[in-house]
Amino acid sequence: MGTRVYVAGSDWDRIAVVNPELVSAKIEHFSMHGTGSDGGGTESGGGGIDIVSVTVTLALVPFLQAVTGALGGKVGDFLSAQAPKKVVDLFRRRREETASLVGDPNFNYVLQVSDTNIRIRLPRDPAETAEAVQALLGVTFEHFGSQRVGISWDGSRKSWEAWVTGDAEVTLWRWDQDGREWKPVRP
Repeated sequence: MGTRVYVAGSDWDRIAVVNPELVSAKIEHFSMHGTGSDGGGTESGGGGIDIVSVTVTLALVPFLQAVTGALGGKVGDFLSAQAPKKVVDLFRRRREETASLVGDPNFNYVLQVSDTNIRIRLPRDPAETAEAVQALLGVTFEHFGSQRVGISWDGSRKSWEAWVTGDAEVTLWRWDQDGREWKPVRP
């Protein structure tokens, strides 16, 4: 049980070979033990559940440069009909290679926007990731300044959402692709 965060060392080097934009790799291991019907320990034949959570954090700009490089080096190529397949292939290869290093094939990719408190969680599904990364090319982050922001892809709306943590509240914003701006979502 515990958490390991890699930011240097031989394990870091092995993960960074596959993910050159690596900022950190965090591996959390939890054990949950069930209780018997009397509340006193595990029932016979029962046992615990081991949960492993892995998050690989990459720097946003170098990541987008690597993606466009894999597509031929031009942002225009990214918008071609072949782009989604190429992005899916890129992520599939990276996931397969990284999974053996971090011990879990279902890890999360998170992008860190340099010099900010903004973290972007990519979807796990490769096809959805391709669509989300394509949409990410047009997104700007200046609107949030130094606020703590968690951004995730809403697959049903085909849009990026930002959860912004303020003084005593959390607000939801949605990226408007047509207006090229963040708009608040009213409850």
